[in-house]
Amino acid sequence: MVKISIILVASLVSLTCASPLHIHERRSEPPSEYADLGPAPAKSTLALRLALVPNDMDGLHQKLYEISTPGSATYRQWLSKEEVEAFVAPSSESTSSVKSWLSASGISYETVSPAGDWIGINVTVGQANSLLSARFSTFKHRQTGHEIVRTLSYSIPASLKGHLDFVHPTIAFVNSMTICYILPSTDTFT
Repeated sequence: MVKISIILVASLVSLTCASPLHIHERRSEPPSEYADLGPAPAKSTLALRLALVPNDMDGLHQKLYEISTPGSATYRQWLSKEEVEAFVAPSSESTSSVKSWLSASGISYETVSPAGDWIGINVTVGQANSLLSARFSTFKHRQTGHEIVRTLSYSIPASLKGHLDFVHPTIAFVNSMTICYILPSTDTFT
């Protein structure tokens, strides 16, 4: 029995070593407008969006420069939706690498953009903490009382560096006061 336990532990350690993690994004503290209420409930659901690295962002920038420069042969020849999608689409290697990681982690996913550059997952906080080696917490906006679930850092397998651009929402704290100012005025809020 002890021998089996040792083999199991050794196997888990070797798997962990085979997939070293890389801290992908982090911030030292939440914005001052937010209070950390502690760990988010492990069974709460998070809708996360994974942004894959675009295949040819430099090409898109160059093309946009050309079509907006007077005197250019392609000046004012606007790009179609399909042409833009071709520039921002991830490589097939990026797509398969990220999807394989999610599948191996037991996470269901769906592509949520026409170009395939965004993948959506719905996971529990516990799954997100495990998948991203994170500590998701509940934060409360000091003025509005609005609560959100975020983390101050997350990690991904080092092999996904260059394939996965970022995961949202993780370390981003949107200022809900700014959003309120752009909403039309009404007497009733839902």
